[in-house]
Amino acid sequence: MIRRTWAYYRQLGTEVPGLRAIAVTSPEELAAAKELHARSYRALGIVTDADLASDSLQISMAEDPHQAHAVYFSVLQHSAGVERAVAGARIICACPGKGLDSFPTYVNQDLYPAVRDQLAVLDPAGCGEISALVREPGVSGKATLMIYRSIWHYSLSEGYARLLVSCDARLYRRCKMIFGAAWQRAGPDGYSRNVLVVPVVIDIPSSLDEALRLSRVNPVQRRVKRKALEFFVRGLPESAVGPAHRALIDRYRLDTSGVS
Repeated sequence: MIRRTWAYYRQLGTEVPGLRAIAVTSPEELAAAKELHARSYRALGIVTDADLASDSLQISMAEDPHQAHAVYFSVLQHSAGVERAVAGARIICACPGKGLDSFPTYVNQDLYPAVRDQLAVLDPAGCGEISALVREPGVSGKATLMIYRSIWHYSLSEGYARLLVSCDARLYRRCKMIFGAAWQRAGPDGYSRNVLVVPVVIDIPSSLDEALRLSRVNPVQRRVKRKALEFFVRGLPESAVGPAHRALIDRYRLDTSGVS
């Protein structure tokens, strides 16, 4: 397991040429992100033509009401002078008046009672859910981690308290190694489209502290975790880095400059 994880993260020493991750801000970027979402879900058979909006490029609001209160993220591929969205995801934000029922994982998953109790005392406005992770066929698998890195950086900057996600089991294990207790299993495993998934609650405020805990793991795991951190802290917003964090980042010679 450690050997496979080391091989996985070792490939992340440099950014993928021609790819960059963004938090969507412009109407054009948002349209491209939603069209990729619709295109990918149609290919997977999750939606049909009847579920699309009248322009047939995006999923209708009736079929996917979460898009009305979500922040989108895209990986853009630059080729022949043109950029296009080739991977993406979103954070579903709390809908006014719905509270935690805004989040599909909270509503539909069999979460542990203790986890529900933890969430119940939080302001839903400080929570969100990662959803709609898509990637075009043939696009590097690193794009998925680029999306997660971008979401993590954004969540730290925006002061989120918790993010829910129904996470691919393999990705959960890889992220759990980096973020430790900040990635909390929230319920029993399940299946989504024949893929084993783990319901997770991510404690955003503690996630950077957990990521920088290198002295408490064995030397082999430390080597793997440090390699993963080189990727995840690249482009980390300075606003999210406290003095204690900066001291550890400098101690471990991690570079937070670069793109996110």
